[in-house]
Amino acid sequence: MTRADYGSWPRQELFAFFSSISDPFYSVSFSLEVSRLYEYVKAERSTS
Repeated sequence: MTRADYGSWPRQELFAFFSSISDPFYSVSFSLEVSRLYEYVKAERSTS
């Protein structure tokens, strides 16, 4: 297996920053209106 050379990465500074955090994850939540999609899928499933 080849080892990665982190020093040559363009975003090495960001990698080092987030590597030092114990839980380096984030999430994004948003509301999404899917009523039309739901009705479309429901109609398609009933015809298949």
